[in-house]
Amino acid sequence: MGRELLSLNLSFATLLAQRPEAMPGEARQSFRALGGLPPLRYRAPDADGRAPDPRCSPRGDLPHEQLLRMPLLHNPMLDATPAERRATPAEEREMIRWARHGVTRVVHVLNTANTRVLTFRELCTRHPNLVSRGATRDRVRRMFEGVTANLRTWHHTLAGGPQPGIQQGQFRHTRTGQLLRARQAARPGDAIRYQPGSAKQNHRLAPYGSPATRPHSPRTPRRANSARRSASRAPTTTSQ
Repeated sequence: MGRELLSLNLSFATLLAQRPEAMPGEARQSFRALGGLPPLRYRAPDADGRAPDPRCSPRGDLPHEQLLRMPLLHNPMLDATPAERRATPAEEREMIRWARHGVTRVVHVLNTANTRVLTFRELCTRHPNLVSRGATRDRVRRMFEGVTANLRTWHHTLAGGPQPGIQQGQFRHTRTGQLLRARQAARPGDAIRYQPGSAKQNHRLAPYGSPATRPHSPRTPRRANSARRSASRAPTTTSQ
């Protein structure tokens, strides 16, 4: 998971508990400072009433493929209720235990078709050693109830399954009315790259299904911006 851990609400207590020689002093001080910050919370792109940043989109617009890759626990992008604090050392140890059993991302708690969240019974069947029994089982049940509540926001996104990417020649428009035409088909992970010197178009495309499936129309005006590749715009988190 690497640097993604820096975007989660962790206190890094487990890391800081290692022997002094395990990491340079500067790194230890950095992790201690990061763990002492207030918890990260999701902030909508237009939360302050100003025009939204065109590089950002609401988290509810996360595409299916990106949602599946999101870290599962202590992730402010998924929290249905903003976190009041960062993870405790015990919660971090439990997160590590989940990781040892292969449960780190949203995709790991979905059915085989990746269209819905598992029930707790199905989680027990798939990861019996994670769920275990007694107090451990009760703890996992409570955590999984929180996971299920968090992912309820994307119920329709999951049920719809993966959507086809933007294809060459298709049009998209931004929230500001800027019209884009894809120069080549998009692939997972591609970033949007705008062609230098492209003209701005005031026309807005008429709504047609979801943005990921809006097809090219021969009646769409040809004067447009060009996009070499297109992919999801990343939502943001802020610290309060």
